[in-house]
Amino acid sequence: MAKFKGSNGDDVFSGGAGKDKIDGRGGDDVLSGQAGDDKIKGGDGNDMLDGGKGKDDLKGGDGDDTIYGGRGNDTIFGGANDDTIYGEDGADEISGGSGINTIYG
Repeated sequence: MAKFKGSNGDDVFSGGAGKDKIDGRGGDDVLSGQAGDDKIKGGDGNDMLDGGKGKDDLKGGDGDDTIYGGRGNDTIFGGANDDTIYGEDGADEISGGSGINTIYG
């Protein structure tokens, strides 16, 4: 299992085959879990989250986020502001949060 913690800058993190924990914090981050059951949190900023394969827990945070669930039964929460969420394959649980959100199953 890998753990990544971002900064207030624009971070790019990519997990591996295990259960990764990624926290982007501030900035406009690009966060990808790849394979495994990952926990990914965007934080402040306009982030892009991609769960990849596995049963992932994805949370956007503040900002206009774009979130991809990937393959697997994911739990996705957009957070504040206007988010675009793609559930993709699997039986996903999706909540856009506050703001004007666009959600694709």
